[in-house]
Amino acid sequence: MSVPPLPYKVIKNFCCLNRYNGVMNWVLPFLQNLVHSFFNFFMKTQDTRNEQFSSHVFFQ
Repeated sequence: MSVPPLPYKVIKNFCCLNRYNGVMNWVLPFLQNLVHSFFNFFMKTQDTRNEQFSSHVFFQ
């Protein structure tokens, strides 16, 4: 299995660019927090459907 040269180049450049700009240091924790918050919200609202929506989403 050989890696296609173009996507590999793009991915490599993208990773290098992010490392130099420190973008991933900001994006990854943000995405993790977002997913974590959404997952908690989703699990909590399985039984209580309505009240906590705005408070949980915006003020956690």
